[in-house]
Amino acid sequence: MSIAFGHFDGVHRGHQAVLAYKPQLIYVQSALTPLVLTTDEERDTLIRKYAGPDVKIIHVDKPLDADNFDSAVLGAHNPALPFLHPLETKMDLVEPILFKGLPISAERIAQSLLDGKIEEAEEMLGYPYTMSGEVVYGRQLGRTVG
Repeated sequence: MSIAFGHFDGVHRGHQAVLAYKPQLIYVQSALTPLVLTTDEERDTLIRKYAGPDVKIIHVDKPLDADNFDSAVLGAHNPALPFLHPLETKMDLVEPILFKGLPISAERIAQSLLDGKIEEAEEMLGYPYTMSGEVVYGRQLGRTVG
């Protein structure tokens, strides 16, 4: 069984390279910041798009690192899973996907969006960026502008 784990925020081209291995099980860690590129639902839809519709996605609230990976994974999520520990398990490491000579990351994509460089962000994502959310009424000052 192949397993992937990480934040997968934005499911950018770097994530897509990992998902191309078609893992059967994906552990998704909560975002480190409230500012994210995708909602949980959008992220899960994108993961299924690139990993396959039958992939099992498990959301984990604890950080996934060498010290607590086995307890976070084995906890109540799937006690039948064989013992896994990153230091004792052979892992296929995917080479970083580069953009302008640097690895693609959710942080770089977010900065590109903040800087108004939408095309650059979309090139790192590998798909058109969309934003979703609820529209709330403000002071409606836009009506007063030419």
